[in-house]
Parts: sequence; C-alpha cells; structure tokens
Amino acid sequence: MEFRYKPLPTPTSIRLLKFDPDNYVELLPCSFIVVDITAAPEYIALSYVWGDATNRIPISIGGQIIQVTRNLRDALQKFRNTPALLWADALCINQQDMSEKNVQVNMMSNIYLKAACVAVWLGPDEHGDADDIFEDIKAIVDFTTLVIEAHGQFGHFDENTGDLYWQLENKKDIVSALPAAIVRPDDEDKGRLERFLRLPYWSRTWVLQEVGLASEAVVLWGDQAFQWNPVGLFAMFLHLHCKALFIRLGLLAELEKLVHVYLAFSPFRPMSTFLHIINNSRRFKATDQRDKVFALLSHSTAHTISMTTVSLNWHAYRPAAITAARLTPSIREQVILKDLLETREKSYTPPKELPPPFLQADYSKTTDEVYLALAMNHIKRAESLEILAAVQHNPTAPEELFSPSWVPRWDYFVDTPILGFYMSDNIASANKKPIITPVPPGAKSLIVRGLLLTRITFHTDILEPSCFDLAAPSNTADILTFWKQNPIAETWVKRLADLDPESYPVLPTLSCSSDTGLYVMFDRRATNVYDAFMRTWVAGFHTGEQDGDSFMLERYTKAYWERLTWGSVGFSASTLSQIRLSPGKQRAQELNNQRDWQRYRDVAAYVCNKRKFFITKKGFFGIGPGALKQGDFVAVLLGADVPFVIREVFHEREMNLEERMRLNQPVPMDSKFQLVGECYVQGLMGGQATNGVEITRDITLI
Repeated sequence: MEFRYKPLPTPTSIRLLKFDPDNYVELLPCSFIVVDITAAPEYIALSYVWGDATNRIPISIGGQIIQVTRNLRDALQKFRNTPALLWADALCINQQDMSEKNVQVNMMSNIYLKAACVAVWLGPDEHGDADDIFEDIKAIVDFTTLVIEAHGQFGHFDENTGDLYWQLENKKDIVSALPAAIVRPDDEDKGRLERFLRLPYWSRTWVLQEVGLASEAVVLWGDQAFQWNPVGLFAMFLHLHCKALFIRLGLLAELEKLVHVYLAFSPFRPMSTFLHIINNSRRFKATDQRDKVFALLSHSTAHTISMTTVSLNWHAYRPAAITAARLTPSIREQVILKDLLETREKSYTPPKELPPPFLQADYSKTTDEVYLALAMNHIKRAESLEILAAVQHNPTAPEELFSPSWVPRWDYFVDTPILGFYMSDNIASANKKPIITPVPPGAKSLIVRGLLLTRITFHTDILEPSCFDLAAPSNTADILTFWKQNPIAETWVKRLADLDPESYPVLPTLSCSSDTGLYVMFDRRATNVYDAFMRTWVAGFHTGEQDGDSFMLERYTKAYWERLTWGSVGFSASTLSQIRLSPGKQRAQELNNQRDWQRYRDVAAYVCNKRKFFITKKGFFGIGPGALKQGDFVAVLLGADVPFVIREVFHEREMNLEERMRLNQPVPMDSKFQLVGECYVQGLMGGQATNGVEITRDITLI
C-alpha cells in the first residue's frame, strides 16, 4: 500500500522517524511519531543531498510503501539498528502539500538548532578515501592549532616544496610541510582529493543552514565518522595560505565551496551582511531556485539587515574559535573575533527572538516574484541601494540582460567579487540616502535619483585571471610578448603611452629607458595617469571581501611593473648595474620582489575576473561588468557606494545614439535604462561626483 501523509495537528508540529531494529524485513522499516518542536524528545537531524530523483528505492513507513532516493536510503541505513529518532526533510515534510511545506520550511532553522546532533551524510565511500582524507585533515589542523595557541605566526608557503614556514613567539623559525598527497599527488592521491572536494554535498544550498545551525555536527562518509570543525578549519587554512597550490591542481573553486559551507552561518565572518551570504551562495545548487533565498532566511543577518555578531549556536563553534580567528584574512575581522572571544568566555546568551526576516518562504510565488520581493524589501529596510551591486549578467551575452535588469538573479553565478557591499571603503554617493519614486503596484521598474556622468568609449575584452600572470622570461623577445598578451601592458601601449587624460593631471615625469632604448615608450610612469591606471586594475583593493589594509599598493605595483617592463623580479638592468649586493642578499631581495609582483597579480586576477577595463569619454579609468558595451553610461545613484554601468533603452521613434551624440543633444529626461552592473572608477569612489551637488534627475531602471 502506498504511503499517505496525515495532516500535522499544529503549526509547530514536526514528524520524526523511528526505526524498528528488530524487524529484519528487506525494506527499511520505520514509522513516524508526531511531536511539537517546543517539547520534542532528543533527535538527530540529517543533512544530506537528495540525490538522483530517478534512482528511487522503496522503504516502509508504518507498513506502507514510500519511495526515497538511494542516497537518502543509504543514510537511513546507518541508523537502522539504533533507537535514534531522525528528522529528514524529504520524508518528514509532505513535499506535495504546499501549505505544510511553507510552514515547515520557515521552521527549519529551529529544527536544526534544537537537534541534539546534525549528521552530515557525505555519501558512500566507494573508493575507501575517508581514512586518508580525515588523517590529512587532522594532521594539518592539529599542527596549526598547536602553533597558533603557542602565539606563533604563519610566514609563507612554498608551493613547490610544500613547506610551511612559521615563526614562534620567541622568534624561532620552524618548518612544517603539507602532506605529500596534497602537494605532489600521484594519480591516486589527486583522485582521492578530487573525490572529496567534489562530493555533491559541498554544492547544495540547503546544507549551509543545516550544518551551520547545528549544536553539534558529525561528518559521516561511508563507515567513517569525523568532527565537523576540523574539516572547516582545514579548508580555511588551505584557502588562506595555499591558494596557489589549488589553482595549480585545478581545485580552487571546489575548495572555496567547502570554505563557504563552513563559514556561511559561523560567527567567524562578523563583518558579513546578508548580501555577502546570499551572494556567496550563488555557487551552490538548488533544485528549486526559490530556495536560493528561502534556504538563507534563518541567517541572523536576514533579520538584522546589516552585519551582526549574533550567534545562535556559539557553543558549537567555540572549540574552533581561536584557530579560526587567525585564519580569517581580514585584520579587522580578526580584531572583532578576538574581542568576541574574550567577551563570550565570560558569558553569552543567544537572543530568544530576532526581528522577522525580509520575507517568509512562500512556494506559491514564482522565482521571479521571490527575487523581486527580496530586492524591494532589502532596499526599503536597509534604506540603501547596496543590493544593486549584486546584479550580474552573462558577460558573454551583453545584448541579453535579465529582466528586470536591476534585480539580482541569485540563481546565476559569475565568479566576480562584489565591490559595493557594506564593508567596502567606497562611498561613491557620499553616503547620501536613496531617493526613490514610488511606482504603481505590479510595476517592475525602479526609479532612483542619480547622475549620468560619462559614456564608455573604450573597453578591453572580457578579462580572465590567467591573463595577468607573467612567466619568467628567458630573453628580450619573451619580455615583449608580455606587451601583446597582458591586458595591462596592451592597454597602456595602445591607448595611454602618449596620452594624458584630462581626469588625471600630469606630474613631473621619470625616464624609464635602457641602453637598448626598448623601453623609452614608458616615460610617463611617474604621472598621475600611471598611478590611476595601475590602481584601477586592482580596484584600489577595497573590495570588502579581503583586507585592503595589508595590501601595499605602491610597492606591489612597482614590482609588477618592473616584471612587466624588464622581465625581472624587481630590478631593471640599469638598476642592477648601479648597486652591489651579495649573492645571498640579492637572492633574498629577488624572492621578496617575486612575492610582491605576484601579490599584485593575484589581486588583479581576483578583481578583474569576468570584467572589462574601460575608459570613458571624460578620460576616467574603470573596471566594469563583462556585459558592458561602448556607449553605456557610468552613473552614480544616491544610496549606493559604487558607480554603475547603465544602458539607455532606445525606442524606434527616437534617433539613434550615434546621431544624438553627433548633434551633442542631451539624454531625454524620460529615458529608461537597464542596469548592466556595478563598476570601479578611479577618481569617483570617494563621493567626488556628488559632494556639494544638487541631484535632480530621476533614473528609471527596467
């Protein structure tokens, strides 16, 4: 007989699975008990991937048959011979009852918070990888924690040897090493690492909440069990200190997913807002695209709007707090975490209740309606246009923007960092609040006050991280190839070597030539043009995602320019002929300069990924979305911390753009625009366009 759900008696009722260990029938035998979440007995909440919906296995609930995915059946089998009560969403929620599903999804944060344990089911261990992986995780985390608790400092990582250099409190240097299976993996080792990092579990949106709210979490992989915190610390350490290695292994994106799974609901990102959380979740999968929002509504920042130090399950993360604080890339967040740790060692009681979230889960609404409602509610409650910075369109299809263009599509992922989130240092609209004109009910446009500043007249192709690398040259010909393949060099030579845009006045110049005369074209290196140009490629390095305070822009820029110009690691030929260094000191200086130019390279690759460098009609330099086109506007909107690239929508009755520009006619006040995306414009990020200016134009975004 096919199973039929009975309605739950109250809005706070939940179903729990109970197993019958004495029943050895072939079908997995279990039954439901219905309890109130406010007085539930001890239970385990299962966190898992549903798996292939077409690969289903029958189980028995109260003598009736119900079909579940094979992955869920495999997870349930682990508890078959135990007295445990289990909660699993696919079974314990009637997925066909829309009303029940809405209520239960809005309760899920409580369900996972109140569980005695969350069992993280990674799936079967078909290759016997778990033992070796968990052993490597333990070795790295144990040593890191030992050094950190002894007040040691991390020095650097040698990606060629796998050596990790540390300095203890007494200034003594020590060296450890990553496991050889990670640094120099053979095919078997690499396969093991790939299988772990590419487990489907790390790609599912719902797991962010499920494991993130756990009072205690245990990782189950095949027959092996492991604590959750060390897995997260392992990922944090490798992402912070060994990123270059994982780029080489082709596993950086997979490692970043694991980092986000651990950090999303943790207290270790105290400067993150809801927009940071939901933007990072774009890389995760959801069968129902509405769940890209619904799965995150239990996050404390969905209730408090801005960054918060509220932690509903601090005790679960406390054992990892000291190590995690030191593995946080932002110095500012490290300071906050240190203060939090000291305060909460004395006492900490989580709040009993938070304000309501932006919206409630409602599966009667379409995906478009959910995304639109989130955008409108966020703008209203935050009194900010910050959410517009999360708009991203397909960089390879600039003519096919999403509609409405100003509403972020959380189900579309471009691996590009957001420049305009709250914790950045940009204030393009001088911290002025938005002025928004109401639109009729049902309208999907947004009318905001702003300035049309200048049109884009030039842009590069879409930028990829690899284009900023500078391989070691063996001769002058190799150096010259930099100037054909590197976008920084190519743009300088073709557009700026003999040009000083009016936006960046010229200062006294500095000659940069050699005996061969090859480099005389770069004699404007000391002008404001050069400074503005090089600063733009790294967006001033105030992205809000990493700590710009530790980025020494002038030093790293110089090292990169020298590498680009001379093919050296920091010394031009003329410089080397004038200084005298011992071979040892020269090698040490070369290593330092190599790290310097690589630091600029890494930040440029991070900032510019899937973006375009552009120059405007007024001569401003910028980095903008990959979907921008020549003729698009740079605009500043009140209530946003970054400028935006917007595109005028022309009607057939109007003259074309070229004709209007030729006649130097103004843009009609009733024009409508598409929002292409946020941008960085050197010289406009500090409110220069809006300070002391009365802004009267309304800009309609559609």
